[in-house]
Amino acid sequence: MARSFNQLCKEMLSEWLGERKRFKLLFESANELNVPHEFHRRCDKKGPTVSIFSSDKNLFGGYTAASWEAKPSPGSKSDRSAFVFKLYDQGSFDPRKYDTDDHNSSIYCHPLYGPTFGGGDSASARRDIETKCERRPLSRQDAIMRIKTDLGQTYNRQRKHRKEDLMTHNLIPTRFQVYQVLEDKEYTCMSSPWTTISHTNERIKEDIVACRLSPDPIKILLVSRRDAGQSSYIHSVRSAFRGYVTSTLCSKGATESRTSKWKEHQVTSGRDRTVLNFRLCESPGLEAPIHIPRVADSSGLIATTFKQMKKLYSFAQEVMDYYAKSSHLQRMQGIVFVIDCNDIDDLPRDIKREFDQRKEIANKHKIPQTVLLTKIDTVCSVVDQDLSQIFHSSKIADLVGKTAELMGLPRSHIFPVKNYVQEMELEKDVDRLTLFSLRQMLRFIQDRQCDSVQSPGLPEDIV
Repeated sequence: MARSFNQLCKEMLSEWLGERKRFKLLFESANELNVPHEFHRRCDKKGPTVSIFSSDKNLFGGYTAASWEAKPSPGSKSDRSAFVFKLYDQGSFDPRKYDTDDHNSSIYCHPLYGPTFGGGDSASARRDIETKCERRPLSRQDAIMRIKTDLGQTYNRQRKHRKEDLMTHNLIPTRFQVYQVLEDKEYTCMSSPWTTISHTNERIKEDIVACRLSPDPIKILLVSRRDAGQSSYIHSVRSAFRGYVTSTLCSKGATESRTSKWKEHQVTSGRDRTVLNFRLCESPGLEAPIHIPRVADSSGLIATTFKQMKKLYSFAQEVMDYYAKSSHLQRMQGIVFVIDCNDIDDLPRDIKREFDQRKEIANKHKIPQTVLLTKIDTVCSVVDQDLSQIFHSSKIADLVGKTAELMGLPRSHIFPVKNYVQEMELEKDVDRLTLFSLRQMLRFIQDRQCDSVQSPGLPEDIV
């Protein structure tokens, strides 16, 4: 089983780099389109990065302060601070750092390569870590990036060339992640909390169980970018009410399921499995489209006609899409935008446009809106070490403010949460954030329905 890039690994890298760092995920081969174009789109010109590779029971990688770029020949870039390393060896934590004297060949950049360390510009060069685009025979995919390793070519340990192949089977599909390396100075622990949750978990549960606004179940729609954590949130809610970490909703071993259709989830409570009076409606994860470069046409007339037809088709498609969203949203009593906190500063424009369309429809029908800010432990070392300190973290407070501004909602409608992903037992602080966010959603829906009853002159869009 492949090892993960855990806190122990991050501490080791911070020690090698000489000061505490934080790591922002840019690319993951298991979740993204695993081709060089997508790697370069996400990782080029991002400054210092660390690439983490996993194979069987090994975990290794490389660091560079130079930016990746899809440059043609020559592709080698110099970086005196670059190094490759090994963190896990056959399942055991055994950190080793490999430096180099050949700084001119620190990394290799090319449109057909992923993160590659050492080797020079020659096509036949032996590189310490190579991630390259290769054809896949008997597969629907044209190509996929694969990894080869041969430590001791450009990089060596204590100036002694020690060749080492870290891949047990070089035909295994690449599994790697690329993280942007950032300063950790903004992580501070505030003396006074920026907000509080006064009630106990049991009291919050009781409030949720007692919530019966109508005979029919309350329907809450979750909308998110793919892999932002909406499935994990539903899993966390179910676990909190079951009293143990339930079997995950995810499939095929992924950390987050890739829902391809609408799915309605009920939640049961206690040993008697009482069905609660709300439904969490999971929606297909949104994806930013891949933009294909346009090719110039020699015929101006054909190009103009095609452009007009494409524009007309796009307009008709947008109208139909908006109608479909509106029809679906009118059946909901609440809408929740699930956002990975790592995406706040660079949320893709197409994803933001999708959110705005749903917000427009929700505002039209007076549907309460909230935001779940997921994966908070990945951006703040204070929270990662002690989740109970979340409301003392200046970083989380800042992210809540940025999210409120981005989505045009009050700060009181933004809920940072930590979902159950790897945990095997319930954790009080995880449940606390999950239950509190759910109770507030239901309270906002209750407020909306009470306002509708008190204002009979207003049209009733949701009953």
